[in-house]
Amino acid sequence: MIKELTASVFIIRQYDVGAWQTALIWHPRLECWLPAGGHVEPGETAAQAAVREATEETGLAVTLVPGPAVPFPAGFPHQAVPAPWWTAELPAAPDNHTRGCHAHIDHAFAAVARQPGPGQAEHKVRWFTATDLGRVAGISPDSRLLAASLLERARQAPGHFRLPAPGDGLAPDNSCSGGGSVAGAFPALVVIRGNSASGKSAVAAAIRARHTARDLAIVSQDTLRRDVLREHDIPGGANVSLLKLTARHAASCGFNVIVEGILRADHYGTMLTELISGHPGPAFAYYLDIPFGETLLRHASKPQAAEYGEAEMRGWFRERDLLPGGIEHVITAESSLEDTVRTIMTDTGLGAARQNPALFHKESG
Repeated sequence: MIKELTASVFIIRQYDVGAWQTALIWHPRLECWLPAGGHVEPGETAAQAAVREATEETGLAVTLVPGPAVPFPAGFPHQAVPAPWWTAELPAAPDNHTRGCHAHIDHAFAAVARQPGPGQAEHKVRWFTATDLGRVAGISPDSRLLAASLLERARQAPGHFRLPAPGDGLAPDNSCSGGGSVAGAFPALVVIRGNSASGKSAVAAAIRARHTARDLAIVSQDTLRRDVLREHDIPGGANVSLLKLTARHAASCGFNVIVEGILRADHYGTMLTELISGHPGPAFAYYLDIPFGETLLRHASKPQAAEYGEAEMRGWFRERDLLPGGIEHVITAESSLEDTVRTIMTDTGLGAARQNPALFHKESG
């Protein structure tokens, strides 16, 4: 069977606080509402085709929002192409491209609309709310499912679907054809766990020092539990849900997020698993596996060493307190602070073209 590359694009906009719409076109031959889209032409990428088709068929200027793809490792030598949200093989009836039955390998993108549009639309365009998608007749079933999913994601994480501001480091308009652009990738979520004095806060601080862009939030268990709530570390404590809410809110505003703390698995495991699995962007988890003797040595060099000692630390210490499912990358004591920071920044993409080695902090803790 002949298979042809196509691109479609679900254009969305926020029309009120927490309320989103998607633009669909009326396809006269298929007689249904669909996202803008068409065949990928020679010499263009699927992303460029999506922008071109959106502009031609709706008259709107759009900014692509790349799908939640795994970031390239630092130093990857080739230019990245905006990732679609979904790729699917769809049966296609004979059309003006191919006489017989064939299939479309469709790359479904998301985009936000920039008003006003550049020109006249080729097709009838209508904006649909999430409620409209469930009750308006004539929407193709697959488009209904994908559009509803996308609007729900936008409602939960509106910061991911913001338009790029001038000078904020996002891709320029010429990254795609047709006058469109590419919004920044989804913010990363990084969870760093370990026993007291294993180096969690030092790692988070060093990453922030190297990641010079002001788009990195550090959500510290100690800050929320001890300083904000003055709460003991107990099962079902208020800080458990507060950590989750804070991390999700920061990500929804466009911040990369580091959640760091002892975060013992029996108290925080369920919350962390839900936070990681539910994050719409790239998510990473690390466990600093440091022997008890080494943590004592590290604790002795900290400013708060006099506040508690070996007895308290022994009571808090939990051997390889890993989260279920093997979702964490274990970092041992053999990895220096600099090695650990470099590993995490490379894995997560936080170091790509943004780190400043001159600002690297040498503290440990």
